[in-house]
Amino acid sequence: EMEATAELLTRQRKELPVAKEQQQLRQEERQTNELRNLLERRKREHASLVAQQHELHQKHQLIRAMQSDDIVAVSALKTTAPPEKHSWAASLLKDRKLSSG
Repeated sequence: EMEATAELLTRQRKELPVAKEQQQLRQEERQTNELRNLLERRKREHASLVAQQHELHQKHQLIRAMQSDDIVAVSALKTTAPPEKHSWAASLLKDRKLSSG
C-alpha cells in the first residue's frame, strides 16, 4: 500500500507541471484572442473615422465650390460624393413600409 501511494504521488508530481503549463497556455490564448478582437475593433473604428473625415472634406470642398460659383467643380463633387445612406438598407425599409401599409 505504501508503494502504491508513493507511485501515485510520483505520478501526480510529474503531472502537476504539465497541468500548470496547460492552464498557462489557455490563459495566454485567451489574452491573445482578446487582443486580436480589440485590434479588429480598433481597425473598424479607424476605417469609420477615415470615411467620416473623407466625407466631411468632400462636403467642405462642395461648399467652397458653391460659394465661389464654380459650377464645374460643384458638378464633379456631386457626382463623386458617396450616397448619404446605404441604398440597400433604404430599399429594404421602403419594401417593409409598403408591405406593412
